[in-house]
Order: sequence, then structure tokens, then C-alpha cells
Amino acid sequence: MSLDVYKSSAGSGKTTTLVNEYLKIALKNPHSFRHILAITFTNKAANEMKERVISVLKELSSKEIKNSHKLIDLIKYLNYDEFTLIDKSKYLLSLILNNYDDFAISTIDSFIHRIIRTFASDVSLPQNFEVVIDKSDLIPQILNGLYEKVGKDSTLTNFLLGFVMSEADEENNYDPTSRLIDFIDYQINEDGFFEIKKIDNLSLVQLNKIISALKSEINKLKSSIIEKSNEALKICADRNLKVEDFYQGNRGIYKYFNDLSEFKKADDKLFPTKTALKTITEDNWYSSKVDSHKKELIDGISEELEILFEKTKENLVSYLHLRLLFSKIYSLALIHEIRKVFFEFTDKSGKIHISEFNKRISNQISAQPVPFIYERLGRKYRYFLIDEFQDTSILQWKNLLPLIEESLSQGNKNLLVGDAKQAIYRFRNGEVELFANLPELYNRDKTNLSIESENTLKRSFNPKYLDTNYRSREQIIKFNNEFFEVVSSKLSQRTKIIYSELNQTLPPNVIEGGVVSMRFSDNKSESFEDAKLSGIKSIIKEANNKNYGMDQICILCRTKKNASQIFEYLISNQIDVISNESLLLTNSPGVRLLVAFLKLNQNPNNEVALAEFIDGFIKFSDNSLEFHTEYSELSKFKLENLDPVLSRYNVDIPTKLISAYSVFEMVEFALRSFSTSDTTDVFIQYFLDFVFENNINLDEFLILWEGKKDKIFISMPENIAAVQIMTIHKAKGLDFPIVIVDAENRAPKNTKSEYWEPINIENISDLKIGLMPLNKKLNLIGRGDVYEIEEHKSELDFLNLIYVAFTRPKHALYIIGEINSKDLFSKYLIEYLEHKNVWQQDKMGYDFGELPLNSEDSEISNGLLLNKFISEDWTKLISVAPSENIQVDLFSSKSSRAYGKLIHKVLSYIYHEYDLHTTFSNLSDLEILSSSEIDIIKDLVSKVITHPELKKYFQKGLVIKNETEILLKNGNTVRPDKVIIDKDKLTIIDYKTGEEKKEDVIQIKGYKSVFQDLNYKYVEAKLVYLNDEIKIIEL
Repeated sequence: MSLDVYKSSAGSGKTTTLVNEYLKIALKNPHSFRHILAITFTNKAANEMKERVISVLKELSSKEIKNSHKLIDLIKYLNYDEFTLIDKSKYLLSLILNNYDDFAISTIDSFIHRIIRTFASDVSLPQNFEVVIDKSDLIPQILNGLYEKVGKDSTLTNFLLGFVMSEADEENNYDPTSRLIDFIDYQINEDGFFEIKKIDNLSLVQLNKIISALKSEINKLKSSIIEKSNEALKICADRNLKVEDFYQGNRGIYKYFNDLSEFKKADDKLFPTKTALKTITEDNWYSSKVDSHKKELIDGISEELEILFEKTKENLVSYLHLRLLFSKIYSLALIHEIRKVFFEFTDKSGKIHISEFNKRISNQISAQPVPFIYERLGRKYRYFLIDEFQDTSILQWKNLLPLIEESLSQGNKNLLVGDAKQAIYRFRNGEVELFANLPELYNRDKTNLSIESENTLKRSFNPKYLDTNYRSREQIIKFNNEFFEVVSSKLSQRTKIIYSELNQTLPPNVIEGGVVSMRFSDNKSESFEDAKLSGIKSIIKEANNKNYGMDQICILCRTKKNASQIFEYLISNQIDVISNESLLLTNSPGVRLLVAFLKLNQNPNNEVALAEFIDGFIKFSDNSLEFHTEYSELSKFKLENLDPVLSRYNVDIPTKLISAYSVFEMVEFALRSFSTSDTTDVFIQYFLDFVFENNINLDEFLILWEGKKDKIFISMPENIAAVQIMTIHKAKGLDFPIVIVDAENRAPKNTKSEYWEPINIENISDLKIGLMPLNKKLNLIGRGDVYEIEEHKSELDFLNLIYVAFTRPKHALYIIGEINSKDLFSKYLIEYLEHKNVWQQDKMGYDFGELPLNSEDSEISNGLLLNKFISEDWTKLISVAPSENIQVDLFSSKSSRAYGKLIHKVLSYIYHEYDLHTTFSNLSDLEILSSSEIDIIKDLVSKVITHPELKKYFQKGLVIKNETEILLKNGNTVRPDKVIIDKDKLTIIDYKTGEEKKEDVIQIKGYKSVFQDLNYKYVEAKLVYLNDEIKIIEL
């Protein structure tokens, strides 16, 4: 059979094609559906394809086939008579519905998950591992794992410090924790997986030696450059030659040597200028004003200076190369350590992120012609249908390729569907070249296994084209054909190749008409942003006048920032809007107020949090206040606690009591204290739900929030009468009657900012691979081709993003542009209009076609509205009866768990005798217990501290650890109440309330055994029973 590769452009019915191809296989032999694996890019696409398969089968099972025009190809291929078709369809439908687990249409992650779950032990995972979908659920754990080692591991501490300082030098982020979160987030992805394996065996000590060696090599080169430059300057000085005697003076070769001798300029500014290079390349050495004697002197030294010039330039190239390598060396070291902490976390918790599956599989199947894991699957899947292939990663393809090869070798049909023009996920490691290069393997190595794989694909390769657009009206199809042909023709060869198969054909029943409208604003105008936003508002009004509902309009933006700006403007103009990007919880002033309050509880002296709190309070609670006044008043205090803040906003409660709250209680307290209305706020309600669902301590919560704040948004029901706003990435696979596109790109950036490079440095043989920044400095060290390739790929990324946006509409495409701007998007628009010979500098609108009157009905649903927020301080709903009987029951009963836990808690704060007063003073300030209850506890604790046999364990000069966790070999932990180390003697004390039990003795003997295993020679253990009388049992 064949490897059918469908090149499917936007709106060409690829889902219909996939469904038909699936059914061509399944209806020939209904039981074969179990052996078909269809892989899609998203869960939503997988569910849609499943629904379509079942829907088509239901239609084929009936005597009246309603959508026969979509099924003509399928029915023709099957060549069944009517009764056979109905019987086979009914039978297949019954098999699928009764064996739904075998209905294998899923994402690649879900498929790999099933393999991993089956062969967990083969890929070094526990059988009961837990899958983590959201990276931000994992990042706090990894970050904590790194932070726990800070101070204990001096090498890692230096690496972290070096990383933070290198990032600060580049002014990437002033917040080291936030930057580390972003860095860890990126490293969890597949990027660099194959390269990182080359440093897996390096220890922190080896990496530290590599860093020291790099520093040494850089300093050697710098010294050599300065030395050679000084030598050149001395040659000139000995002949009394000065800068003005040489060609171009302060821009020439003399200035080049002088700059190098001082070595004060930025690295890339040290390289010779064009005029300095001309001195060498054109033999142009002296100034036009120099006399013949000096010309003779210069001629006499020119050969010597040229040698020094070439030597310094050569050293500069090596110097800059090592400097660029060094700029990412701490990132490289951290990547290594993050992987290590990641594995430690997985081993300890049994949790693994879904991105790890492909990596584990790859490690197992690499260099195997028929991977044993796939063999043990029993070749369950014989047919593979892969959708959105242009967004597949290299790692995913390497994992799937053996399966496809095996299937092809058995003569089975396989199918790949994609559109290189819609490849917009390279930032998630999608690699369009995999699709564009087929049947050749992209970046193929020279092994026999890879060569044979490529030959298998070539033998089976059968390209097909889906180029008819069934989605859009005629005007939009024709515009897109012409626009992208014009724009791509002026771009790189790589982009031209991708867009060479651009033109879409019109279907026989194409709907005529439609409109493409470009609306420009003048970027130099003071009211530019206002004009742009009011232009969007007027487009919405035009659409409404043509009978289009709000829900039939979608605004697509390149960035979340633009989406938020448009959202706020339309809302302020009483236009209903739905936008995930604009419904982020962190965009709510109320949520920002609550988060800032939590940060101030964590660190009252956090000036940024104080500013965020004041800003949130003004916007959420009292807009009559003035920010600078509030901030200057509160920043006068060197805040050690929140008392000044609470006092200023008329909140009367001790700070110490707030610190005892859970995070949820803190948030509810802040809401009751700082909100001026009991009207419900949907952002606040969602935030409260988020806090409640994550029952962790304050430090952990704030790390979690930093990792998730840009991803948590309010979920809205579909079919609401509101304009939709979303990023273009979110719109992929969707369509809308009317689309408004704002894709401004005023400061184009490359998609990727770093790359991996093989390293071969004579004195640093351990370093086989290096991480390098992707910037223009690469041109100076002979790697300009690497930077140029990234520029061309990023160019394609952006053009593809425009293509996805422009191919979403059915009836109307409105495009928002700028004039007098460096915006790349507008540059493309103007190039097209110039090609059409219609561009005029002062014209702000261009229409191609006319917006048709809408005849489609909107599908609107109504939601449930929550009108009031209800919150009460739970401590005011509970009162403690001062009954002597209850007091005796709670504080005297030998079986009372509350009593025991309270005593343990108090004793955990007492290390030395003098801690007694402070501990009970704090307990009294909390006002949780009555004075009589405190007296009962204080009396008992005093007896412990002053007991003749225990008093010595509360003295100064001892190493005392209260309730310190100890990690056992099996991964479990133990926590003795008190451990005292006095020179070579270790004493364990464990407190008990209630009656004596055998389990108590077994437990403390276990503690004793643990410390003996830790090589403490003299270990004693004491059980201390705290009842009417204190009883001590020594073991």
C-alpha cells in the first residue's frame, strides 16, 4: 500500500478526508477498526473526528443519505450496493459503540501515555505513576528542589547565582524567581532533548571545572589581544606615527588597535570597522594629508601591522565565540541540574509530566530497527492516520516512524495530513521541515538505519492535494491567493518554497461575494490608538447593520496584550465581549489586590507588593484615593508587619492572628476587609475556587500562582451574544462569519533565542555541546548562516500566522493596519496595495467587495447569574463554652487528640528554658485560648522543662532539633519530637499523652535505629508521658 501525504490548505475539508479515509479501511473489514490509530493535534480535534465518524456511520446506516456530496468519494471507493453499505455501516457502528476503548482516535500524547502505562518498568517509572498535564503544577516542586540545595551545595549555589546575574546583565528580568520559573517551564519541553543527553554524565564538579576553564581561556585570549594591540601601537609610536596619519583616522586601523588595547567597548564593537578592513583589503594605509616621509614609514611597518591585525581579528573571533558560549554556560549547567531534580521528584512522588513520555520512549527505541516495546504491543495498530503533521516535533516523529515503517512493510495504508502554511507552533517544537521535506527525512543522520527508513518512505510516498476552499466566499479566497503570492515572492527562498503551492480553487458551488476591507490608522497621530480602537467599534456596528449578531464576529490578535486592550475598550463602550486572554484572573484589580495582600503577609517589606496592593485597592475599593499619596505615606514605614497598612484602611485586627490563617482564610479576610461591596465579582469567585483547590502553605501558593497566573482564566459557555476576542494561535481550526485581524508586529523578534552547537575546544574536552545565543553577533564569528536560517524560519512563522488569521472568515475579513509605522504586518499590507496600484499615503480605507446581508441565525444560550458574594468570619460563628465540664473533657482527658496535638505544638517551639515566656506570650496574643486554658498548658510544659531528668536537655550549648523530618532509604520520612546532640552523644525524646502503648516503644526504637544507621555511636531514647504525673521510659 502507500503513504498518502495530503497537502491540505485552509478550509479544504481535511477532517472530512480523514473521516472518509478512516472509513475506507474500517468498512472494508469492520473488525479492523481496532487496528487503526488516528492521531490529532488536540483533544478537541480528536473528539470532533470521533463524532464525525459516528455521525457518518449513522447516516450511511439509514436509507436516506443527506450529505451524499461529502461522501461520494467514500461510496465510490467502497463500491457496495445499498444493502451491503447499510449492513456494514450498522455492524461497524455497533462494534465501535460496544468496544469504545478500541476506538483509537487520540492525541499523540494520549497514545504515548498508553504505551508508557503498559511498559512503565521498561522506561524506569513506577507502575502507579501519576500524569501531570499542567507544567505549572510541577514547576513549584522543581523550584523548591533547587532552592533546598542552595547554601548546602556550594557549586549549585554558584550556578544559580551565575544564572541570575547573567540574566540581569541582559536585562531580561529583574525578578529572579519569575525568570527561573520561565526557564524551568521552557526546559520541560522537548527542545534540546538530544543535545542535553550529551551532558547527562557530567557532574556539578565537572561543570564547575568547565566554567573555570572557559573563564581562563577567555582571559588568555583577552590578554593576547591586548598584548598584540599594544605591540602594534608601540611600532607606530617608535616612528612617531599617530592616529591622524592613517587612513580614515579615528575610524581606521590605528583606532582599531587603540580600542583593543583599552578593551572598554562592548564585545561586538571591538571588531574592525569597514574602513579599518579597507586598509588591509585595498592596501589603503595612509591619510590623504600625510607627507611622503610618513608614507615611507607606514610602508615599512604595514606588513608587520597586517600580521598583527589578522592575529587580533582571529583571536577576537575565538574570544567572542567563547564569550557567547559563556553567556549561556550557567543556563547549560542549570538545565543539567533541573533534569536531575525532575527525576528525583518523579522517583519520590511518582508524578511525571506528560512531555516526558516522548523522551522516555525515545531513549528506549533509539537505534533499534524494530523497537522491542512496539513488538510487545503485538502490532496492535496496522494503519496510522496523522493529522496536523506540520506541527509534529522531531522527537514525536522519531517515535512514530518505526511504527509507520513496520506498517508500510506489511503493505498497509498510512496517511499524513498537513499544511506547511499553517505551521505556527515552532515555539512548542513543531517542525514544519518534517512535512515540507517528505519523503526525505529532515536532518537525517548517515546511519544505515536512517537511510533505510528514508528509502521506505520514498518507495511508498504518494502526495495528494486538497486545494479547494469550502469555507470562505469567493472574494476572500481570491484575495488570499493574490495577497500571499505577492508577499511571499519578496521573502526568503525557504518561504517561497512553502508558498509555492498556495493557490486555492473555488468549489463548484462557491458562494459569491464577500468582502475584504483594510482599515489604516496613522501611527504618528496622537490619537492613533483611539482611532484604531474606534475603527474596530465601527466595523462591529457595520456588521450589526447587516444583521450579523455579536456572536458571529471574532477579533483575532497576535498578542494577548492587544487582545486585552481591545477587550477593555469595547467593554467600556458597552459592547459585550468574550475573551479568554482578557478574562485572565490576573487582569482583575480585585485579584491583584488579594495576591498583593498575600505577598505582603509573606514579606511586609516587599515594596513592589505594596505598590500592587495600593493600586489594586484604589481600583477595586476606593478610586477617590491618589496612588502617590498612599504609597508615600505607607512607604515611610519600614514594614516589619502589616499593622500600618491595616490601620490606614481601618482594619482592626492583630497581624499575628492573620499569619495563623490558611491562605484561603487570608483571602476571605482581605475580601471582607477591603471590599466596599458585597456584589459578586466573577474574577474573585474564580480566584477563591483556585485558592480552595490548592490547599498549600503561603510560600508554595505564591510560587504556584506565579507559574499559573497567565494561564488561569474564566471559562465562559459557548453561544453567548458577545464578540469573541482571541489570539490567532487559539483560532487555528476554527471559522467565523466575520473576522477582524489586528496582527501588528512593530518589533519583530526571532521565534527562538538560542541554539545548540557542537563544541570542540582543545583544553575543555569534557564539553561536547554548548548552548549559544541566537543573535547578530554570530555574523562576527563565522556563524551568520545559523542566524540567517533562524531569521528565515521566524519570517515564515509570522507569515503563517497571518495566513491562519486570513483564512478563518466565511463572509468578511477586516484587517487593521498602520501607516508611518515600522509594523511588519502593515508593511505586507502596503506591499500588496502597491502591487494593486491602489496605495495612497493619505487614504485610510480599502474595500474589496461588499459585506453581504446575513441570513444565518445566531445560537444564543443564557447563563446563570450569581448576584451576591457571601463570606463570613468562621471564628465569629463558633464560640467556646467556658463550662468547667467541657474544659476538663478537652484539656484533662487522657485520650483527647486535641489536647495531645496542642501540647506537641507548644513544645515544638521550645528549644531552651528561656523560650517558655515568649511562646506563651505569643499564644496569649492570638486570643485563641482563654487565660485559664493557657495556664493549664503552661503548668504542664513547665513541669517538663524543670523535670530533674529532662532539664539538662533545654540548656544552652546543645544542638537541638525539634520536629525535624528525616528521609529514610525507602523514601518515607520520620519526625521525632526532639533530638539533642551533645558532642558525641545523641538523645531522642518523644512526647506522648494518654496511656502507655506498645506501639510507642516500637516507634521510638525505630527512631533510635535510624540514627544508629546514620553512624551516631551513642544514641539514647526517652519516651515522656505527659499526664497528671510525668513518666519517663528510657530505651
